[in-house]
Amino acid sequence: MQLLKSAMQQDKVEALIINRGVAVLLLTADKDYFITDGRFTNQAEQETEGLEVSAFARGSSYFARTGELVKQCGIKECGIYGEDISFADYQALTKECTGTHFVQAAPYVENLRRIKTPEEIATIRKACRISERSFYALLDVIKPGVTEIDIANELVFQLICNID
Repeated sequence: MQLLKSAMQQDKVEALIINRGVAVLLLTADKDYFITDGRFTNQAEQETEGLEVSAFARGSSYFARTGELVKQCGIKECGIYGEDISFADYQALTKECTGTHFVQAAPYVENLRRIKTPEEIATIRKACRISERSFYALLDVIKPGVTEIDIANELVFQLICNID
């Protein structure tokens, strides 16, 4: 998150909206928000350290609530990240904060994901080792008469057993 915020600051981006379909992130210089459906606030609060969880009201939407927060924060220019925002969502967003100018944001996340840290590389290597061991163990199970569900269950078992 810190690398993302640094890139935003370098580009003088006041705020950034990231839409991932099941939630919306609103990142600002002062505070970061995770906007979700009210049914998921408890889980979101447990899993989103450093973000204020905000649920949209019944009959509202992710983007209407995001627009309310943009207005509340007094944001004048806001980047929208992602090409998967519908026109209806865009209208809900802009309806709430008429004084804000919205722009297409740079591909910050993709740019940050291209370069892996040593920790990320180690994690990827570990995952590959676990997968390799699990699939080799699975070869003894795959034979005529064994059901697909039995093979799937064995794979899950092997993946769990092969965690270092």
